[in-house]
Amino acid sequence: MDQKEFSNKVCIVTGGATNIGKVTALSFARGGAKVAIIDIKEKEGKETLKEIEQYSEGLFIKTDIALCDNVKKSVKEVYDKFGHIDILVNNAVLIIPKSVLDISEEEFDRMHNIICKASFFFSQEVSKIMKIQKSGKIVNIATSPGENKKHTYHIPKAGVIRMTQAFAVKLAEFNINVNSVSPNFTLTDRHIPGVCPEKTLEFYKERAPMGRFVTMEDVANAVLFFASEKSSIINGQDLVLDGGWSIHA
Repeated sequence: MDQKEFSNKVCIVTGGATNIGKVTALSFARGGAKVAIIDIKEKEGKETLKEIEQYSEGLFIKTDIALCDNVKKSVKEVYDKFGHIDILVNNAVLIIPKSVLDISEEEFDRMHNIICKASFFFSQEVSKIMKIQKSGKIVNIATSPGENKKHTYHIPKAGVIRMTQAFAVKLAEFNINVNSVSPNFTLTDRHIPGVCPEKTLEFYKERAPMGRFVTMEDVANAVLFFASEKSSIINGQDLVLDGGWSIHA
């Protein structure tokens, strides 16, 4: 990547304090972008902001994005500070490892609000600014079709893909690209040995055609591609990152 590829760009990364969001935010900062991370994790958010500021200007907003008013306030704060918004990465996630038979209404609503509803209203608010600018990139994080379907988590993630297509159609005339990235099982802080059951790690690695897990850097690289001018003709598409898992017999 050109070290200054994202110079003068302003990027929002939701769920940017840790894991995929953090790696993505830092990648943008290294590329010259001013990066705003929005997360409920205050300690981790402040730590990540310090790392961002080693490369570029940054902003950390602590808020609960499950509430629409907080989404609107966050977008306004970023715009007021930087004067424009060029890239939105809807990455925030809440994983409740329960099946459709076991999850409660409260748990389902909370998970859906963070994964799907927040992504929808961030896209809606940011697109108002991008439409005036006549340019912008929105990248949503969904999930691979080859991922384990036993958890309810995949329901709002499926909604993210359809939401991507809907926004892509409506925003194309304003030179705004909207795409999604769908990683398979990705090695994050939740999946390191001692935290994630060893049998789970073995299950995914044994079935991975390329013999390795998806990494957070893999996801960040895909996001940066969609946010770059190299993808200017790509719109409404979902990029699956699974090393061939979903087509492997």
